Amino acid sequence: MSTKHTAVAAVAALAGALIAVAAPAASAATCAPSYLALPADLPDGAVTAADSGGGYAGYGWAVKSGWSITMRAMRWVDGQATDLGRFGGVNPAVTDVNRQGTVVGSAAGRAIRSRGGALEALPTPAGFSGAAAEGVNDNGDIVGNASSTPPDTAPHSISTPVLWPANGSAPVLLTGLPTTGHARAKAIDQDGTVLVEHLPTRDSGSATALYLWKAGTARKLANPSGTVTVRGRDLSNGRVAGETYPASGYDGKGALWNQDGVPSRPAGSAYVHSVNRAGQSVGWSEGTGTWACGGSTPRPPR
Repeated sequence: MSTKHTAVAAVAALAGALIAVAAPAASAATCAPSYLALPADLPDGAVTAADSGGGYAGYGWAVKSGWSITMRAMRWVDGQATDLGRFGGVNPAVTDVNRQGTVVGSAAGRAIRSRGGALEALPTPAGFSGAAAEGVNDNGDIVGNASSTPPDTAPHSISTPVLWPANGSAPVLLTGLPTTGHARAKAIDQDGTVLVEHLPTRDSGSATALYLWKAGTARKLANPSGTVTVRGRDLSNGRVAGETYPASGYDGKGALWNQDGVPSRPAGSAYVHSVNRAGQSVGWSEGTGTWACGGSTPRPPR
């Protein structure tokens, strides 16, 4: 969603109708989209991440001759844009940003982050063909996934969760997860806890379980009843946002897991996109066409 010479701010970055679900103690408020500046040569753009401190990250783009698209990573603070450019001449994907302004994502088969106003590659773990960064916390720890294509899965690659420590030491492969199938890291909390999707077989494309991993130990989250596949979207202060499906890829329902790992379904939501430290979450509900902040309390599992 974009308009000429603007990028839509985080609350309006998702296509479709959005609903916001607050923690029980939160008071109702009104949300309205706002617009962020873009460089003059990038007429369109979108926000893909917020830093919980009023800053955003995403990208701007321009359609060139032949309908090719040129994209550059962007960081916004106080409404002002910093153009982070491309990586190796390739359009970047931006997945997260922290309060220190570190933007992470992927491009050209590499996990990337911003430093000094430009994009740089994170080291790909030995034995893997590529990597992508998915999340960064305020300490600067980055999580993502390394990819490989074993003979039994060719031509399809499998993913292995990886942590790039803030201290600059070598990337660490997450251990303590199920050894069957494969797994995908999705987000990292401030205390270093990582949200991981587990896919039951090496050729699976959909996860059937979510785990919270920390320091080599993984805790499985309970799925709401009727769940066949599940997606993890976000993790903050021990709470998880995502959605579940009764059949792979169809009829999704939003889901939230509290700090005890108990799931609930926000009323009417098709998915829950993010959750913040206070427990407020934002999701999508098909056909509502309305905005609300602090509108309702998650109900118990059905």
